Amino acid sequence: MQLTNDTLSVWELGHRLAGINPYRWRLKGVKPVVRDNFRLLLNEIHAGHLESSLLMEKRPHDSHIPSTMYIRHYLDTIEDCVRHGICKRKFLEFVLIERWEFRHWCQQSGYPLPDFWYGCEYRWPECGEEDATADAEDIQEGIPDNPDKLRTSQRTRVACQEIAKVLWRDVPETTITDMINHEAIIRFGGGGYYEEKTRRKWLSQVAPPEMREKRGMVKEN
Repeated sequence: MQLTNDTLSVWELGHRLAGINPYRWRLKGVKPVVRDNFRLLLNEIHAGHLESSLLMEKRPHDSHIPSTMYIRHYLDTIEDCVRHGICKRKFLEFVLIERWEFRHWCQQSGYPLPDFWYGCEYRWPECGEEDATADAEDIQEGIPDNPDKLRTSQRTRVACQEIAKVLWRDVPETTITDMINHEAIIRFGGGGYYEEKTRRKWLSQVAPPEMREKRGMVKEN
């Protein structure tokens, strides 16, 4: 039986990926395999590869959203976990990952979809070749199961990617470095609120194949 939850905390996801009950109290603490899952997930979130409930953009000075919702508030906590294996349960239970976002990350990184969250709906051949093909196309295009549930960061990612596709269609020799700093991406796509490494991750997913091998190169005049 698969879970139908739209979101799971990093704490629960890290345990379930290791096949361990996340709610069972253990006197000897978290097992190494679970701790490794925490470190992987938080590192991917920090790098902008995996979307979570933490806001990646810079917090505006006039924002009404608490600073505790932004990833920059937890940089030390994340570093303690990723580098030193010191993982705080309260923080791990606070950070949530959406079902579709985790599916997208698995497809991009090459990890298999876990049965406990997806099951036959996404993995098994019994679903039918037609259904599997349609689902794969949704993943490739970055289309969520329910677009109306997109968060601000997700909408910004889609907007920047769609703008980049149009720009690359007109000027295919544009490098990824030039594209992530393009005025249309920064101003109209909303990319200016996100760090450069995040924009690079987003646009690398839709860049022409020949441009993916030219990261960091400056376009010649």
